[in-house]
Amino acid sequence: MARILVVEDDAEVREMIKRVLSDAGHSVVEACNGNEALRFVSEQRFAVAIIDILMPECDGFETIQALKKTQSHLKILAISGAPSFRSYSPLDAAETLGAHMSIAKPFDVTLLLKCTHQLLPQD
Repeated sequence: MARILVVEDDAEVREMIKRVLSDAGHSVVEACNGNEALRFVSEQRFAVAIIDILMPECDGFETIQALKKTQSHLKILAISGAPSFRSYSPLDAAETLGAHMSIAKPFDVTLLLKCTHQLLPQD
């Protein structure tokens, strides 16, 4: 069982992710924005953070950058429903900033689980 941080401003999406991961046996902590996520990681250790890119207050880009500086062990899965424009993709930008993987919303829960499990430390 791993401790996973879910950072998502949409309560329905956040709850769905929590349910899927909890049903798979993981301990899940929810944050509704980047500021809340940064507070949680200063208090607890997580194996994986699933981070939405477009959020109010402290967006996913800012959150990823801050986490890479202070939580180098943390694996990051970026998620976003934002469209790509010509040569710009928010998910590609997230990976450039340090996300280990990314998936576009809406996503299949099987893909979410597969990506999350790939990021977990292998004992």
